[in-house]
Amino acid sequence: SRVKIGNTVVLCDLSSGKESRYTLVDPRETNPAKGKISIASPLGKVLLDKETGQMVEVTAPGGISRYYIRAIQSSD
Repeated sequence: SRVKIGNTVVLCDLSSGKESRYTLVDPRETNPAKGKISIASPLGKVLLDKETGQMVEVTAPGGISRYYIRAIQSSD
């Protein structure tokens, strides 16, 4: 399955090995403290329509981050 709004995505940071979990939401619902990131954010834009097992690269103000998509969990 491919990442879409409402999905929770489990990512592995390729530089640190740290795992993180984010739910992609509409920009009005964004709440980073609860792991809800906007589909309009740099990470949200890169994740949309990707599949489990893919690697993504995110360019943000803090630099470039690379992640491996470990899992995609549907909201239903």
